[in-house]
Amino acid sequence: MAKKRPPNILIVDDTPASQQSMIDGFPPFLSACFKVRGPSKVKLSDLKEAHLVLVDYNLDQWVENAAAENLCQHIPNGLPLAAILQQRTTANSHAVAFAIHSAHLPELTAPFKLEPRIHLLSRSCNVDWAFEKDTGPDKVETYGLVKKLAEAVQSLPASWPPNNPSKTRGAARKLLGLDESVAWTDQAWGEVERAVPPLDELVQRIHGLLFLRWLLQRVLPYPSFLLDAHWLAARLGATPTSVSEALTGKLGKLLAPANYTGLLHDVRGPRWWRTGLEVTLWGLGGGKPLGTDDLHDVLKTKQVKLDKADFPHPVVCLDEDLQPLPDFADSNTAIRIQPDDWPSYADAAWTTLTLAHQHPRLASMVVEVDRYRLENEKV
Repeated sequence: MAKKRPPNILIVDDTPASQQSMIDGFPPFLSACFKVRGPSKVKLSDLKEAHLVLVDYNLDQWVENAAAENLCQHIPNGLPLAAILQQRTTANSHAVAFAIHSAHLPELTAPFKLEPRIHLLSRSCNVDWAFEKDTGPDKVETYGLVKKLAEAVQSLPASWPPNNPSKTRGAARKLLGLDESVAWTDQAWGEVERAVPPLDELVQRIHGLLFLRWLLQRVLPYPSFLLDAHWLAARLGATPTSVSEALTGKLGKLLAPANYTGLLHDVRGPRWWRTGLEVTLWGLGGGKPLGTDDLHDVLKTKQVKLDKADFPHPVVCLDEDLQPLPDFADSNTAIRIQPDDWPSYADAAWTTLTLAHQHPRLASMVVEVDRYRLENEKV
């Protein structure tokens, strides 16, 4: 089997020398993926080779741009520059993703924190993703994630089956890593379709990118047909810490049939198919539903010891920054909220009554049918 070529990543930055110096310090397997250009030095050939283009947001050091006097010649920041470069890739034979790349991303979500809003920022800016510049000790890990996104783009099909819904869905299932030989595949696909993937009436030449963007921005940030480790712990009725530790051993092997291995599987943490997880747990119970206590007893026979959550039906709650709280809440002390853009196909979002009373913005998100609880239940 021929060795897969590394993806090509183009960095467009107004301080190319400093960016190149950083790239040169990366391990060869990583540095080989990157090419750095100043905005005035980008060539059409650079764009034709690229799978991912990182565009700097702040362009203050771009001398030629600063000297432009005509309003329509001056580019205020990296967003319009990314849009211009996107148009230059329309004739490419392969997909090219675009991401904003800056140390100033928090300014774009102020007064709120950048996380967990990167996916919302990317959507509003019409780019595929946004990466913070990292010059610290973890920069190799950060730019490793950039490489993984480029590899996902590289794996997209060159074209989608035209006017053939069956083949289009087959291509999407393959990208998601759904194994047709697995009994629960069709059930999982039904959950995928409820999340409204772009499959039918979108522009052919960018169809693959639209599918990747849907997965990156509309699926992975939310608990839907894929669950991350925190929501997995809630389903298992165990503390997130004990689940995280057990996943490195025998629990990871037990749940392996439900692992998500498709497109972007190694970006932003592991995921598990919800349907695959339920089928796997059903199998552990010998074809019978298991309560939390029974499930933990069965897992003990498999040499998996989990610490039970503090509540029989733990609820993942969000804090004032819409990040999952480290500890679960009980259903009696949790209340449903509807954050902006939270999709209908995702599990309901919750916060605690305490936080809803403390933070007016969270209180404003409480769903209408639960507002009586906010008004009448004291904490």
